[in-house]
Amino acid sequence: MSSRPKLPPADDWPQAVGLYQSLLRHFYARNDTAKAAPLALRLLRALDRLDPKAKSLPGNEYRAVIAEVDGDYPSAVAYRVRELRMLDRLARSGQLPTVGLTWSDLADRLDLLAIAYQNAGQLDRAWAAIERSERLCTEHDLEFEGRAIKDSLARAIRRKEKLTPSARG
Repeated sequence: MSSRPKLPPADDWPQAVGLYQSLLRHFYARNDTAKAAPLALRLLRALDRLDPKAKSLPGNEYRAVIAEVDGDYPSAVAYRVRELRMLDRLARSGQLPTVGLTWSDLADRLDLLAIAYQNAGQLDRAWAAIERSERLCTEHDLEFEGRAIKDSLARAIRRKEKLTPSARG
């Protein structure tokens, strides 16, 4: 039996945001899946109450990271795609600023989608996502921050091509 006290569930969005920030810190900054996993479970339980049908931007963003923590890359991709569809609708209607987002945020989400696709083994789709991110940055005069992702993806594609028998026979 654990001597740690059971933590209360997150009952509102500010608490969910705090859980999400802790999850990001442990999973990405510290690369500590052992500490990230219980946070992911608590956050998922909170999302099941706060956004049960994943209709919100944060609901999809948070679920994408939770899926990554679980190693469920197809689900991470699905949530990132849903998040980007929402962002695309906001961008087309000129409403990105109304939710506190910029073109740079949209490019960042495309970079994250590229990573999720790569982790799921979908290199062609990953390449399309990182290329779209780079085009978006060019169109809006932003620095393209996905260069390392694009380079890593190019290496992965070259490795895959070396392993795939050529059609020339």
